[in-house]
Amino acid sequence: MRLCQTQSERCKLNISHTLKIVISSISSNKTRNFLTMLGILIGVFAIVLMVSIGEGVRQEVNKQIEGLGANIIFVTSGNPAQRTESQRMGPPGMGGFMGVTPLTNQDHQALLTIQGIKVSPLISRSGILSYSDLTDTVQVTGTNYTYLEIASLPLLEGEFLSKTDEDALDKEAVIGYRIYTEILNSDALNKTVYINDIPFKVIGVLKERGISMMGDQDSEVFIPFKVMQDMANNENITTINVSVDSQDEIESVKKEITTVLKDIRGTENFRLTTQSQMLEITGTIIGTLNLALGGIAGVSLLVGGIGIMNIMLVSVAERTREIGIRKAVGARRKDVLWQFLLEAIFLALVGGVLGLLFAYIGSLVLKNFDVPSAITFSSIVIALIFSTIIGVIFGVYPAYRAASLEPIVALRYE
Repeated sequence: MRLCQTQSERCKLNISHTLKIVISSISSNKTRNFLTMLGILIGVFAIVLMVSIGEGVRQEVNKQIEGLGANIIFVTSGNPAQRTESQRMGPPGMGGFMGVTPLTNQDHQALLTIQGIKVSPLISRSGILSYSDLTDTVQVTGTNYTYLEIASLPLLEGEFLSKTDEDALDKEAVIGYRIYTEILNSDALNKTVYINDIPFKVIGVLKERGISMMGDQDSEVFIPFKVMQDMANNENITTINVSVDSQDEIESVKKEITTVLKDIRGTENFRLTTQSQMLEITGTIIGTLNLALGGIAGVSLLVGGIGIMNIMLVSVAERTREIGIRKAVGARRKDVLWQFLLEAIFLALVGGVLGLLFAYIGSLVLKNFDVPSAITFSSIVIALIFSTIIGVIFGVYPAYRAASLEPIVALRYE
Protein backbone atom coordinates (compact mmCIF):
# COMPACT_ATOMS: atom_id res chain seq x y z
CA MET A 1 0.00 0.00 0.00
CA ARG A 2 2.87 2.36 0.86
CA LEU A 3 4.58 1.45 -2.45
CA CYS A 4 1.43 2.44 -4.43
CA GLN A 5 1.30 5.75 -2.57
CA THR A 6 4.99 6.36 -3.32
CA GLN A 7 4.47 5.63 -7.02
CA SER A 8 1.45 7.96 -7.12
CA GLU A 9 3.39 10.74 -5.43
CA ARG A 10 6.32 10.23 -7.82
CA CYS A 11 3.93 10.40 -10.80
CA LYS A 12 2.45 13.68 -9.53
CA LEU A 13 5.95 15.04 -8.98
CA ASN A 14 7.02 14.07 -12.50
CA ILE A 15 3.97 15.72 -14.07
CA SER A 16 4.43 18.88 -12.02
CA HIS A 17 8.17 19.00 -12.83
CA THR A 18 7.52 18.39 -16.55
CA LEU A 19 4.93 21.19 -16.70
CA LYS A 20 7.38 23.58 -15.03
CA ILE A 21 10.04 22.73 -17.61
CA VAL A 22 7.51 23.17 -20.46
CA ILE A 23 6.42 26.61 -19.24
CA SER A 24 10.02 27.68 -18.61
CA SER A 25 11.11 26.58 -22.08
CA ILE A 26 8.25 28.37 -23.83
CA SER A 27 8.64 31.58 -21.83
CA SER A 28 12.39 31.71 -22.56
CA ASN A 29 11.73 32.09 -26.31
CA LYS A 30 8.62 34.28 -26.37
CA THR A 31 9.08 35.85 -29.82
CA ARG A 32 9.94 32.59 -31.58
CA ASN A 33 7.10 30.71 -29.94
CA PHE A 34 4.60 33.48 -30.71
CA LEU A 35 5.58 33.37 -34.39
CA THR A 36 5.15 29.58 -34.24
CA MET A 37 1.67 29.97 -32.75
CA LEU A 38 0.79 32.52 -35.44
CA GLY A 39 0.13 29.80 -38.01
CA ILE A 40 -2.39 28.06 -35.71
CA LEU A 41 -3.86 31.44 -34.71
CA ILE A 42 -4.50 32.42 -38.34
CA GLY A 43 -5.88 28.98 -39.17
CA VAL A 44 -8.35 28.90 -36.27
CA PHE A 45 -9.28 32.54 -36.87
CA ALA A 46 -10.04 31.86 -40.55
CA ILE A 47 -12.01 28.66 -39.94
CA VAL A 48 -14.12 30.00 -37.06
CA LEU A 49 -14.83 33.30 -38.81
CA MET A 50 -15.82 31.59 -42.08
CA VAL A 51 -18.08 29.15 -40.25
CA SER A 52 -19.57 32.00 -38.19
CA ILE A 53 -20.44 33.90 -41.38
CA GLY A 54 -22.07 30.77 -42.82
CA GLU A 55 -24.02 30.22 -39.59
CA GLY A 56 -25.05 33.88 -39.50
CA VAL A 57 -26.28 33.71 -43.09
CA ARG A 58 -28.18 30.49 -42.32
CA GLN A 59 -29.91 32.05 -39.32
CA GLU A 60 -30.74 35.20 -41.30
CA VAL A 61 -32.14 33.26 -44.27
CA ASN A 62 -34.16 30.98 -41.98
CA LYS A 63 -35.55 34.03 -40.21
CA GLN A 64 -36.56 35.55 -43.55
CA ILE A 65 -38.17 32.32 -44.77
CA GLU A 66 -40.09 31.98 -41.52
CA GLY A 67 -41.05 35.65 -41.89
CA LEU A 68 -42.80 34.86 -45.18
CA GLY A 69 -45.62 33.49 -43.08
CA ALA A 70 -46.49 30.26 -41.34
CA ASN A 71 -48.04 27.22 -43.07
CA ILE A 72 -47.67 28.63 -46.58
CA ILE A 73 -47.46 26.73 -49.86
CA PHE A 74 -45.78 28.66 -52.67
CA VAL A 75 -47.21 27.78 -56.09
CA THR A 76 -44.93 28.62 -59.04
CA SER A 77 -44.67 27.56 -62.66
CA GLY A 78 -42.27 24.89 -63.91
CA ASN A 79 -42.14 21.09 -63.74
CA PRO A 80 -39.74 20.08 -60.92
CA ALA A 81 -38.62 17.01 -62.91
CA GLN A 82 -37.59 19.16 -65.89
CA ARG A 83 -35.83 21.93 -63.96
CA THR A 84 -32.08 22.27 -63.62
CA GLU A 85 -30.38 22.07 -60.22
CA SER A 86 -29.91 25.85 -60.06
CA GLN A 87 -33.58 26.43 -60.91
CA ARG A 88 -34.78 23.97 -58.28
CA MET A 89 -32.70 25.74 -55.65
CA GLY A 90 -33.81 29.19 -56.74
CA PRO A 91 -36.36 31.15 -54.74
CA PRO A 92 -40.10 30.67 -55.37
CA GLY A 93 -41.52 32.85 -58.07
CA MET A 94 -38.77 32.55 -60.67
CA GLY A 95 -40.52 29.87 -62.72
CA GLY A 96 -42.29 32.24 -65.08
CA PHE A 97 -38.98 33.63 -66.28
CA MET A 98 -37.37 30.26 -67.06
CA GLY A 99 -39.10 29.55 -70.38
CA VAL A 100 -41.99 27.58 -68.84
CA THR A 101 -45.75 28.14 -68.92
CA PRO A 102 -46.53 30.91 -66.38
CA LEU A 103 -49.38 30.89 -63.89
CA THR A 104 -52.43 32.92 -64.92
CA ASN A 105 -55.76 34.21 -63.58
CA GLN A 106 -57.35 30.90 -64.49
CA ASP A 107 -55.02 29.08 -62.07
CA HIS A 108 -55.72 31.68 -59.39
CA GLN A 109 -59.48 31.34 -59.76
CA ALA A 110 -59.24 27.54 -59.69
CA LEU A 111 -57.40 27.61 -56.36
CA LEU A 112 -60.13 29.80 -54.86
CA THR A 113 -62.50 26.82 -55.15
CA ILE A 114 -60.55 24.86 -52.51
CA GLN A 115 -62.19 25.14 -49.10
CA GLY A 116 -60.40 26.25 -45.92
CA ILE A 117 -57.45 28.10 -47.47
CA LYS A 118 -56.42 31.70 -48.16
CA VAL A 119 -55.04 32.52 -51.59
CA SER A 120 -52.93 35.51 -52.59
CA PRO A 121 -51.46 35.98 -56.09
CA LEU A 122 -48.28 38.02 -56.57
CA ILE A 123 -46.80 39.78 -59.58
CA SER A 124 -43.41 41.39 -58.99
CA ARG A 125 -41.62 43.76 -61.35
CA SER A 126 -38.98 46.45 -61.05
CA GLY A 127 -40.34 49.97 -61.48
CA ILE A 128 -39.46 53.65 -61.20
CA LEU A 129 -41.09 55.57 -58.35
CA SER A 130 -41.03 59.36 -58.44
CA TYR A 131 -42.22 61.99 -56.00
CA SER A 132 -41.62 65.71 -56.46
CA ASP A 133 -38.13 65.87 -58.00
CA LEU A 134 -36.95 62.54 -56.50
CA THR A 135 -36.89 59.21 -58.32
CA ASP A 136 -35.88 55.73 -57.24
CA THR A 137 -35.91 52.16 -58.53
CA VAL A 138 -38.30 50.04 -56.47
CA GLN A 139 -39.81 46.58 -56.44
CA VAL A 140 -43.48 46.84 -57.44
CA THR A 141 -45.66 43.95 -56.23
CA GLY A 142 -49.26 43.49 -57.25
CA THR A 143 -51.30 41.45 -54.79
CA ASN A 144 -54.68 41.28 -53.07
CA TYR A 145 -55.99 42.13 -49.62
CA THR A 146 -55.33 38.65 -48.15
CA TYR A 147 -51.56 39.03 -48.52
CA LEU A 148 -51.37 41.23 -45.41
CA GLU A 149 -52.55 38.33 -43.23
CA ILE A 150 -50.73 35.57 -45.13
CA ALA A 151 -47.33 37.29 -45.00
CA SER A 152 -47.91 38.96 -41.61
CA LEU A 153 -46.83 42.33 -42.97
CA PRO A 154 -46.24 44.92 -40.20
CA LEU A 155 -48.06 48.21 -40.85
CA LEU A 156 -46.52 51.42 -39.51
CA GLU A 157 -49.43 53.65 -40.41
CA GLY A 158 -52.45 53.74 -42.68
CA GLU A 159 -54.01 50.59 -44.08
CA PHE A 160 -53.29 47.80 -46.53
CA LEU A 161 -55.03 47.14 -49.84
CA SER A 162 -58.71 46.21 -49.55
CA LYS A 163 -61.08 44.11 -51.66
CA THR A 164 -62.85 47.32 -52.61
CA ASP A 165 -59.60 48.79 -53.95
CA GLU A 166 -59.03 45.72 -56.10
CA ASP A 167 -62.57 45.51 -57.47
CA ALA A 168 -62.68 49.23 -58.24
CA LEU A 169 -59.19 49.20 -59.82
CA ASP A 170 -58.21 52.03 -57.48
CA LYS A 171 -54.65 53.17 -58.00
CA GLU A 172 -53.52 53.02 -54.37
CA ALA A 173 -50.18 51.99 -52.93
CA VAL A 174 -48.62 50.75 -49.71
CA ILE A 175 -44.96 51.72 -49.53
CA GLY A 176 -41.87 50.32 -47.79
CA TYR A 177 -40.09 52.02 -44.92
CA ARG A 178 -37.08 53.30 -46.91
CA ILE A 179 -39.34 54.96 -49.49
CA TYR A 180 -41.30 56.49 -46.62
CA THR A 181 -38.24 57.99 -44.92
CA GLU A 182 -35.97 58.85 -47.85
CA ILE A 183 -38.37 59.76 -50.67
CA LEU A 184 -41.46 61.07 -48.88
CA ASN A 185 -39.58 62.45 -45.88
CA SER A 186 -41.75 60.56 -43.32
CA ASP A 187 -44.96 62.22 -44.54
CA ALA A 188 -46.72 59.81 -46.86
CA LEU A 189 -50.43 59.20 -46.26
CA ASN A 190 -52.68 60.51 -49.04
CA LYS A 191 -49.67 61.79 -50.99
CA THR A 192 -49.47 61.02 -54.70
CA VAL A 193 -46.46 59.12 -56.04
CA TYR A 194 -45.82 58.08 -59.63
CA ILE A 195 -44.94 54.50 -60.49
CA ASN A 196 -43.77 54.23 -64.10
CA ASP A 197 -45.44 57.64 -64.66
CA ILE A 198 -48.81 56.40 -63.34
CA PRO A 199 -50.19 58.29 -60.28
CA PHE A 200 -50.91 56.30 -57.09
CA LYS A 201 -52.27 57.51 -53.76
CA VAL A 202 -50.31 56.30 -50.72
CA ILE A 203 -52.72 54.65 -48.27
CA GLY A 204 -50.27 52.80 -46.01
CA VAL A 205 -46.67 52.48 -44.85
CA LEU A 206 -44.93 49.28 -43.72
CA LYS A 207 -42.53 49.05 -40.80
CA GLU A 208 -38.83 48.47 -41.46
CA ARG A 209 -38.23 44.89 -42.63
CA GLY A 210 -34.63 44.94 -43.89
CA ILE A 211 -32.87 42.98 -46.63
CA SER A 212 -34.10 39.54 -47.66
CA MET A 213 -32.89 36.97 -50.20
CA MET A 214 -35.36 38.56 -52.63
CA GLY A 215 -33.91 42.08 -52.20
CA ASP A 216 -34.54 45.21 -50.15
CA GLN A 217 -37.97 44.74 -48.56
CA ASP A 218 -38.04 48.39 -47.53
CA SER A 219 -37.91 49.43 -51.20
CA GLU A 220 -41.07 47.48 -52.05
CA VAL A 221 -44.38 48.99 -53.13
CA PHE A 222 -47.66 47.04 -53.01
CA ILE A 223 -50.46 47.92 -55.44
CA PRO A 224 -53.78 46.16 -56.27
CA PHE A 225 -53.34 42.91 -58.20
CA LYS A 226 -55.60 43.78 -61.12
CA VAL A 227 -54.00 47.21 -61.51
CA MET A 228 -50.61 45.53 -61.71
CA GLN A 229 -51.86 43.19 -64.42
CA ASP A 230 -53.13 46.17 -66.42
CA MET A 231 -49.71 47.85 -66.06
CA ALA A 232 -47.91 44.66 -67.14
CA ASN A 233 -50.42 44.17 -69.97
CA ASN A 234 -50.65 40.40 -69.37
CA GLU A 235 -52.13 37.91 -66.91
CA ASN A 236 -48.88 36.20 -65.92
CA ILE A 237 -48.56 35.59 -62.18
CA THR A 238 -45.16 35.28 -60.48
CA THR A 239 -46.29 33.30 -57.42
CA ILE A 240 -49.53 32.22 -55.78
CA ASN A 241 -49.30 31.98 -52.00
CA VAL A 242 -51.65 29.51 -50.35
CA SER A 243 -52.08 29.66 -46.56
CA VAL A 244 -53.54 26.78 -44.54
CA ASP A 245 -54.70 26.81 -40.92
CA SER A 246 -52.20 24.28 -39.55
CA GLN A 247 -49.05 22.36 -40.45
CA ASP A 248 -51.03 19.11 -40.40
CA GLU A 249 -53.13 20.24 -43.38
CA ILE A 250 -50.24 21.08 -45.71
CA GLU A 251 -49.88 17.66 -47.37
CA SER A 252 -53.61 17.20 -47.97
CA VAL A 253 -53.93 20.74 -49.38
CA LYS A 254 -50.92 20.13 -51.66
CA LYS A 255 -52.72 17.11 -53.10
CA GLU A 256 -55.85 19.18 -53.70
CA ILE A 257 -53.83 21.96 -55.37
CA THR A 258 -52.08 19.40 -57.59
CA THR A 259 -55.40 17.87 -58.65
CA VAL A 260 -57.05 21.24 -59.36
CA LEU A 261 -54.12 22.70 -61.32
CA LYS A 262 -53.53 19.51 -63.35
CA ASP A 263 -57.18 19.65 -64.44
CA ILE A 264 -56.75 23.26 -65.56
CA ARG A 265 -53.25 23.06 -67.10
CA GLY A 266 -53.45 19.52 -68.43
CA THR A 267 -50.07 18.53 -66.96
CA GLU A 268 -48.01 19.02 -63.83
CA ASN A 269 -46.02 21.98 -65.18
CA PHE A 270 -45.96 23.74 -61.81
CA ARG A 271 -44.27 23.23 -58.50
CA LEU A 272 -45.36 23.48 -54.86
CA THR A 273 -42.81 24.58 -52.26
CA THR A 274 -43.38 24.66 -48.52
CA GLN A 275 -41.53 26.63 -45.86
CA SER A 276 -39.86 23.46 -44.52
CA GLN A 277 -38.58 22.58 -48.01
CA MET A 278 -37.08 26.04 -48.43
CA LEU A 279 -35.37 25.74 -45.04
CA GLU A 280 -33.99 22.33 -46.00
CA ILE A 281 -32.65 23.59 -49.34
CA THR A 282 -30.97 26.65 -47.85
CA GLY A 283 -29.53 24.52 -45.02
CA THR A 284 -27.97 22.15 -47.58
CA ILE A 285 -26.50 24.99 -49.65
CA ILE A 286 -25.04 26.85 -46.66
CA GLY A 287 -23.75 23.60 -45.12
CA THR A 288 -21.86 22.80 -48.34
CA LEU A 289 -20.54 26.36 -48.46
CA ASN A 290 -19.35 26.13 -44.84
CA LEU A 291 -17.57 22.87 -45.59
CA ALA A 292 -15.79 24.37 -48.61
CA LEU A 293 -14.77 27.56 -46.78
CA GLY A 294 -13.67 25.59 -43.72
CA GLY A 295 -11.56 23.30 -45.93
CA ILE A 296 -9.83 26.26 -47.57
CA ALA A 297 -9.17 27.92 -44.22
CA GLY A 298 -7.99 24.55 -42.84
CA VAL A 299 -4.96 24.69 -45.14
CA SER A 300 -3.52 27.51 -43.02
CA LEU A 301 -4.07 25.35 -39.92
CA LEU A 302 -2.07 22.58 -41.59
CA VAL A 303 0.71 25.05 -42.38
CA GLY A 304 0.65 26.14 -38.74
CA GLY A 305 1.08 22.51 -37.67
CA ILE A 306 4.10 22.13 -39.95
CA GLY A 307 5.52 25.29 -38.37
CA ILE A 308 5.15 23.74 -34.91
CA MET A 309 6.94 20.55 -36.03
CA ASN A 310 9.75 22.61 -37.55
CA ILE A 311 10.35 24.72 -34.45
CA MET A 312 10.12 21.68 -32.16
CA LEU A 313 12.82 19.89 -34.19
CA VAL A 314 14.98 22.98 -33.89
CA SER A 315 14.28 23.02 -30.16
CA VAL A 316 15.31 19.36 -29.83
CA ALA A 317 18.61 20.09 -31.62
CA GLU A 318 19.29 23.13 -29.43
CA ARG A 319 18.54 21.28 -26.19
CA THR A 320 20.32 18.00 -26.91
CA ARG A 321 22.76 18.43 -24.02
CA GLU A 322 19.86 19.35 -21.71
CA ILE A 323 18.09 16.11 -22.72
CA GLY A 324 21.32 14.17 -22.04
CA ILE A 325 21.66 15.71 -18.57
CA ARG A 326 18.00 14.94 -17.72
CA LYS A 327 18.40 11.33 -18.78
CA ALA A 328 21.71 11.04 -16.94
CA VAL A 329 20.09 12.08 -13.64
CA GLY A 330 17.19 9.64 -14.00
CA ALA A 331 14.62 11.04 -16.46
CA ARG A 332 12.87 8.27 -18.39
CA ARG A 333 12.15 8.24 -22.13
CA LYS A 334 8.45 8.92 -21.53
CA ASP A 335 9.31 11.93 -19.32
CA VAL A 336 11.27 13.51 -22.17
CA LEU A 337 8.62 12.51 -24.71
CA TRP A 338 5.83 14.10 -22.64
CA GLN A 339 7.92 17.24 -22.12
CA PHE A 340 8.27 17.97 -25.83
CA LEU A 341 4.80 16.72 -26.72
CA LEU A 342 3.23 19.02 -24.10
CA GLU A 343 5.24 21.93 -25.50
CA ALA A 344 3.78 21.30 -28.97
CA ILE A 345 0.24 20.91 -27.59
CA PHE A 346 0.63 24.05 -25.49
CA LEU A 347 1.76 26.09 -28.53
CA ALA A 348 -1.15 24.79 -30.64
CA LEU A 349 -3.74 25.26 -27.90
CA VAL A 350 -2.69 28.82 -27.03
CA GLY A 351 -2.66 29.63 -30.76
CA GLY A 352 -6.17 28.20 -31.00
CA VAL A 353 -7.46 30.25 -28.06
CA LEU A 354 -5.96 33.44 -29.51
CA GLY A 355 -7.48 32.54 -32.89
CA LEU A 356 -10.90 32.21 -31.24
CA LEU A 357 -10.46 35.58 -29.55
CA PHE A 358 -9.60 37.30 -32.83
CA ALA A 359 -12.47 35.48 -34.59
CA TYR A 360 -14.89 36.80 -31.95
CA ILE A 361 -13.58 40.35 -32.46
CA GLY A 362 -13.83 39.88 -36.25
CA SER A 363 -17.43 38.69 -35.86
CA LEU A 364 -18.33 41.84 -33.92
CA VAL A 365 -16.67 44.03 -36.57
CA LEU A 366 -18.61 42.25 -39.36
CA LYS A 367 -21.90 42.83 -37.55
CA ASN A 368 -21.17 46.56 -37.54
CA PHE A 369 -21.01 46.35 -41.35
CA ASP A 370 -24.33 44.42 -41.47
CA VAL A 371 -22.61 41.14 -42.35
CA PRO A 372 -24.44 38.33 -40.50
CA SER A 373 -22.18 36.17 -38.34
CA ALA A 374 -22.74 33.90 -35.35
CA ILE A 375 -20.04 32.02 -33.44
CA THR A 376 -21.60 28.86 -32.01
CA PHE A 377 -20.47 26.79 -29.01
CA SER A 378 -19.84 23.80 -31.29
CA SER A 379 -17.43 25.82 -33.48
CA ILE A 380 -15.48 26.85 -30.35
CA VAL A 381 -15.21 23.26 -29.11
CA ILE A 382 -14.23 21.94 -32.55
CA ALA A 383 -11.57 24.65 -32.95
CA LEU A 384 -9.99 23.79 -29.58
CA ILE A 385 -10.11 20.04 -30.29
CA PHE A 386 -8.51 20.52 -33.73
CA SER A 387 -5.81 22.76 -32.23
CA THR A 388 -4.97 20.03 -29.70
CA ILE A 389 -4.96 17.35 -32.41
CA ILE A 390 -2.64 19.47 -34.57
CA GLY A 391 -0.32 19.85 -31.58
CA VAL A 392 -0.30 16.08 -30.99
CA ILE A 393 0.14 15.08 -34.65
CA PHE A 394 2.93 17.52 -35.41
CA GLY A 395 4.54 17.21 -31.99
CA VAL A 396 4.83 13.41 -31.83
CA TYR A 397 7.84 13.05 -34.14
CA PRO A 398 9.99 15.77 -32.50
CA ALA A 399 9.04 14.40 -29.06
CA TYR A 400 9.89 10.84 -30.12
CA ARG A 401 13.18 12.02 -31.57
CA ALA A 402 14.07 13.78 -28.31
CA ALA A 403 13.07 10.75 -26.21
CA SER A 404 15.15 8.41 -28.38
CA LEU A 405 18.44 10.25 -27.79
CA GLU A 406 21.06 8.21 -25.90
CA PRO A 407 22.36 10.03 -22.79
CA ILE A 408 26.06 9.57 -23.65
CA VAL A 409 25.58 10.75 -27.27
CA ALA A 410 23.51 13.71 -26.11
CA LEU A 411 26.08 14.77 -23.51
CA ARG A 412 28.84 14.74 -26.16
CA TYR A 413 26.77 16.98 -28.47
CA GLU A 414 28.28 20.42 -29.08
